[in-house]
Amino acid sequence: MASVAALLCCVPARALPAGAGRIDALEGAVTVVSRGAERPASTDMEVEEGDTLRTGTSAWALVEMIDGGSLTLRPDTVLTIATYRYSGHDDGSEKSVLSLVRGALRSITGSIGRYQPRNYTITTPTATLGVRGTDHEPAYYPPDARGGRLEHGAGTYDKVNDGETFIRTPKGEVRLKSGQYGFAQHDLRRPPRLLAKPPRFYQRHAGFDRKVAERRRELHRRIEEKQKRRLEKPRHADKQLKRAPKSDDERAEHRKSRRESKQDEQRERQRELRREKLHERQQERERRRQEKKREKHEKREK
Repeated sequence: MASVAALLCCVPARALPAGAGRIDALEGAVTVVSRGAERPASTDMEVEEGDTLRTGTSAWALVEMIDGGSLTLRPDTVLTIATYRYSGHDDGSEKSVLSLVRGALRSITGSIGRYQPRNYTITTPTATLGVRGTDHEPAYYPPDARGGRLEHGAGTYDKVNDGETFIRTPKGEVRLKSGQYGFAQHDLRRPPRLLAKPPRFYQRHAGFDRKVAERRRELHRRIEEKQKRRLEKPRHADKQLKRAPKSDDERAEHRKSRRESKQDEQRERQRELRREKLHERQQERERRRQEKKREKHEKREK
């Protein structure tokens, strides 16, 4: 028995997958493939490095990432968390690589994308997307396996709501700013390029986003509260060590600090609401433009 125990001690322990986040909300058929086994997803289920998330037709999932970011998976999407490392300290060791196999999502980056943008990428079968403190909407649609024609070109897309991104392929790179759309075609015959107008599927995404928007805002409010409490813990520990009662000046300073904290929170909520409204206005303008174009076309046909 002793020899068996000695042998077991010499066998290196297999590293467990790193935690990446949790499913905050979902609707429809959503599954998670983890360590080779596929199971139905549920609210509060943890997701790990190496997991693959799948959404069915008309299904969606909102995922809270441990670095304070979020992913909103749209219908008919397959996403693999290829690499995810975050210890809670922004020391350069953090890394996120998401592999978008098919479909579309909206990504609001957390600490990794905000403070270590070089360590945050989203890959598709034909392109790599990078960010700089970003709220963006990547999509990848492969050619129709049955040989049918898609309503849009096959390839990698991105839409930027806030911040900047790039799409890179072996043929080149294009950079996108807020309000811009980019595309890299599947066959890689041309370099990635900016699009003069958004593909029609982004209009459908906008309608879908209206259903999820309030839930996502609530999620990010909770994330901000968690981050604030984590930052305040050391301060509370210091206060516990000081047994002497607060002076009038200390109490006034404390009240001032609380007011400033509430003001910061209100400003962040207002920024998030402005981003959502800007996004809705952009989609509404595009919808009206398409309607006018369709009306002109119908008049010409008559």
